[in-house]
Amino acid sequence: MGERKSPDMPDSFETRHTLSFKEDRGMTESSEFQGITEAGVELARERAKTILRHIQEQPAGTIFFLAGSSELARSKSTLRVYGDELKKLVDEESVGDIYVISEDDVIRSGEGAGERTRAIVENVKAHDDKKIVVVSPLSMTGFGVKGVWSDNEGNMDYYNELQKVCGNNDNKAIRYWLQNFKDEGGTLQVDGRTVKGPDPKEVAESQIESIRRLRTFVTKHISDRNVEIVSVGHAFNLDALAVDLADNGEMAPETFDRIGGMIKETEMLSISADNENTATFSYGDRFQKTIDIGKKGLIS
Repeated sequence: MGERKSPDMPDSFETRHTLSFKEDRGMTESSEFQGITEAGVELARERAKTILRHIQEQPAGTIFFLAGSSELARSKSTLRVYGDELKKLVDEESVGDIYVISEDDVIRSGEGAGERTRAIVENVKAHDDKKIVVVSPLSMTGFGVKGVWSDNEGNMDYYNELQKVCGNNDNKAIRYWLQNFKDEGGTLQVDGRTVKGPDPKEVAESQIESIRRLRTFVTKHISDRNVEIVSVGHAFNLDALAVDLADNGEMAPETFDRIGGMIKETEMLSISADNENTATFSYGDRFQKTIDIGKKGLIS
């Protein structure tokens, strides 16, 4: 394992949520985790094993903040499964150099955000020689659907028309969205009305900003440790982020093809700092590229 990195380094990884529960398709929702199926729970548990292997490879003292999520239950529940499974694996395998602060631990530590934050900081400082996993799902606008794909009333006119045009094929719909924004400024005709979709680049940058805000929150209270932000988002949003990182913000539909198309359930995007200027962006096992940290706004 290497030396501790500076807390300013923008290490993070994001996954798509796991298999979601859709009542109108005859699915059965998990009895424990809202918004996802039992098969989704098992898929997320498998991803947690990958996350644990990644944690084990990192320097002592690193904080893994499992926090970023959307407003939707399936995003938060996926993070919760990751946290529960990590705690279970650490306990069962007696992994002595990892300490997990579960969501229940956070809730029990105090009544309000300030009291809970102080308790987490004290807990982290008491385990200076360990890697710390903190599980605290927080809704972040950048990872969300509301205000991006839906309005305040829940209408998703642009998204629904995309799916209609593309035969309810998500992969085709994402590419069509990128092309439509390039060619038509992101507008479609729906029942004689012009509807405008979200700007893919703004969707990508909003997620980067949310990651940066979470990092700033942690380093404000704990300034001497490397921090990895762990978030769970949604397809389309994460696909826009992947394209943005892969082609220096050009948002080309061809880049979406080049990186292998749509992100799968629980698949990971990761950013790992190489030095103070560059980081390695990885998209699962299918794509990797060196990116400029400053140009992507990954640090303040």
